[in-house]
Amino acid sequence: MQRSQHTGYRRFIFAPICTLVAVLAPACDCGGGPSVVPDASMIDAPVDSGAFDVGTDASDGATPDVGGPDAAMDASLDAQVDAGPCESSPRIVGGGGFSAIATHATSPMMVGVGDLTTGFDGDLFAHDVVGLGASGDRIIRLGSDGSVSVFATPADSSFCTANQLAFDPTLGLVIYDIPQNSLIAVDDAGAVATTAPTLGLSGGGSCTDTGVIGLTTRSAGGFWVGSPAMDRLYAFDAGTRTEIASVTDPFRIEEAPDGSVYVLSEQRILHVTTEGASIGTVEVFFDAAPWLVSGLEVGPSGEVWISAVRDGLGLVAQLEAGASTLVAECIPGIVTDVELATSSSGSGTSLYVPSVGASVVEHDDDDVIYEITR
Repeated sequence: MQRSQHTGYRRFIFAPICTLVAVLAPACDCGGGPSVVPDASMIDAPVDSGAFDVGTDASDGATPDVGGPDAAMDASLDAQVDAGPCESSPRIVGGGGFSAIATHATSPMMVGVGDLTTGFDGDLFAHDVVGLGASGDRIIRLGSDGSVSVFATPADSSFCTANQLAFDPTLGLVIYDIPQNSLIAVDDAGAVATTAPTLGLSGGGSCTDTGVIGLTTRSAGGFWVGSPAMDRLYAFDAGTRTEIASVTDPFRIEEAPDGSVYVLSEQRILHVTTEGASIGTVEVFFDAAPWLVSGLEVGPSGEVWISAVRDGLGLVAQLEAGASTLVAECIPGIVTDVELATSSSGSGTSLYVPSVGASVVEHDDDDVIYEITR
């Protein structure tokens, strides 16, 4: 995939939404940035292992250690997707022990959901990067009964944030505020407060530039942060920024139970293992081409799920070396994320997948949150 040009807030915030729209439509006006037009090189470019290396401090002199993609895994999933046409939409395939897919929630309040996370009281929270009105950006709360309500709305139109939400039990919902170049927290009453600056990362100051896009909580304390401006994965804790690895455009980040990190970078899933405080070893866990991967989730037993678009429809797959399986396919619209959370029935867990309409830029279609149950 060609290196993205960091030229517009909506280009960041709609990635992968805008990229996926580009596959389904002639062009996508990314809110002030350049239109995105389909380009075969976005899908067919080979893995460039030189794009990944080990994060170092100036003194440690570490060298890269990069693995290659699991070709057998890729071929197996391709064969499952290509097994037959979509006779129903959406369709459960059954990988990973899941047995059904149905609409969990839909509402005119949601017109550009780019991320889901589990937050207060175990409820799902959606980051709507399009929204309605002048400010757009807002956070939606989804009840277990499928109810939809606006949880937090910015005070003015200068508020704009990067895509990925994180949840910290002490701070609340945490997201990166682009103009302030800082992390902000939203408490259980919907109040917004600045939590910490980004400690010198490039970007910030306007909605056309961002120093952070990937964000998730870190079990050892603080947050994992992906900076597209710096092409780096960092650990933030107690006011300290530690460089972990050099990763191109780290769009989504998820921590595994063993403390390692999975990163969505240029349509590849990278696995970053840490050695000590500041050394990261990067391996390519999954090369997604010709899919356009939008979401990433890691389960309590180390399972890895992705949401993606292929042939104009959404799918969800479970990735395991040598045993990767398709979970669901033929999902209409543009799937933008996948989140494991408590089932709406209150028993067990489900995968939740937001899908935005192909005309998301014109705000014509309501989003749908699908639930995939076991």
